[in-house]
Amino acid sequence: MKVKLSKGKDWIIKKFKEIQILGLFIGIFSSMIIMIILFWLINIRSWIGNTDANAWIQTVGTLFGSFAGAWLAGKYAIEVGNRQIKANLDEIRKENLNKLVKFNENYLLEVRSIRGNM
Repeated sequence: MKVKLSKGKDWIIKKFKEIQILGLFIGIFSSMIIMIILFWLINIRSWIGNTDANAWIQTVGTLFGSFAGAWLAGKYAIEVGNRQIKANLDEIRKENLNKLVKFNENYLLEVRSIRGNM
């Protein structure tokens, strides 16, 4: 049982690191695209002179809020997944223990009946 748990845990950690790297790549790539678009709008169209400060604040707040929300959702999704795995393992252990207890009860009944017949 420990071997399977260890392999499963290693697999989960490996996948989590791969997802982190992928998420970091996507974040950096999307940030670069946003910066390129803003640079184009500011320099070529002189867009900054035509927009209000509230628009900039709202845009930055929206981006920060979306990144923070995605981070929190991912964090709690991983935590819930780990709890579910632990609960499943606990349930399997309880089922195995119940099987062992039932086997012992039946075994003792058989032994008692054999001793009683002797």
